[in-house]
Amino acid sequence: MESSTNVNKEVDIVLANFERVFEILTELPPQRSHDHRIPLIPNTPQISVRPYRHPPNHKDSIELMVEELLESGVIRTSQSPFTSLLVKVKKKDASWRIRVDYKQLNKYIMKDKFPIPVIEELIDELNGSAVFSKLDLRSGYHQIRMSEADICKTAFKTNEGHYEFLVMPFGLTNVSLTFQSLMNVVFKHILRKFILVFFDDILIYNKNMEEYCEHLALVLQVMQDNTLFAKKIKCSFVLLQVEYLVHIISSQAGLTSYYRRFIKNYATISQPLTALLKKNAFKWNVSTELAYNQLKKAMMEAPVLGLPNFAQEFVVKTYASGTRIGVVLCQNGHPIAYLSKTLATKH
Repeated sequence: MESSTNVNKEVDIVLANFERVFEILTELPPQRSHDHRIPLIPNTPQISVRPYRHPPNHKDSIELMVEELLESGVIRTSQSPFTSLLVKVKKKDASWRIRVDYKQLNKYIMKDKFPIPVIEELIDELNGSAVFSKLDLRSGYHQIRMSEADICKTAFKTNEGHYEFLVMPFGLTNVSLTFQSLMNVVFKHILRKFILVFFDDILIYNKNMEEYCEHLALVLQVMQDNTLFAKKIKCSFVLLQVEYLVHIISSQAGLTSYYRRFIKNYATISQPLTALLKKNAFKWNVSTELAYNQLKKAMMEAPVLGLPNFAQEFVVKTYASGTRIGVVLCQNGHPIAYLSKTLATKH
């Protein structure tokens, strides 16, 4: 691999060529075939929810945040018969943001059937990858317009006004699927070749530095061509190890995760805890305490899993007892995945 100095220079050149991708959003996104729609079931009433009474010390900050959305063009004033609740929620950094609670409206929205990517299948694509990039889209949902006919359904009220969204807001049923659908179309020709997209989690993966800059440039070109923007400060480049969809991935360590399918003998370890789920069976004792501690330790010390290589042979190892069965998928003597199950009495 090239020296870090040379690598950084090459990456900086690529990023400099696509500065527009990292600009702040200053106008509405273009109209697309993926503008978000809100199809309602037949005979849906006009949803109008009475606003909350906000604490006096919150009112000024709410109006200020609404004013910022108005100035940015994300919302406009409304005369819609629809109204949903506006709420103020605390962020991880202890600051506040406003969100519209569309719970009542969501009850009447027809559910989209667009297929959600299977995480395990996405992770399987990463075999042999050594260098990664993670991209964070700037206010991702706000980069998709609302369909003109459905803007009125996004309306909300404050103490001082009535507003509606011109872009796709958070909290609506189907918005994540609209976003995924757009990403799939935009990146169709390179998807799963060197880029994975799980909603707004975008990962570029490469076998070496020679192809890294080439692939990064191709992805940024697609984003620029489709008027998509990323927040540079939240993007990560030239990663030799990356956390993606609750997995830690690197060329040296393979794949590490802390979920059921990755813990050997999970069913055996957890059996006393599983038994607690039966009706009228909850009784915490020495065996359940031991199982809890063993499972906690196993999750913290789970062996590193290899990424599958579909060009090589797989070996399946099975085991069984009177109450439990399990299987280990291996390749070259290294575990790829574990699966175990406690048998019900009828089995």
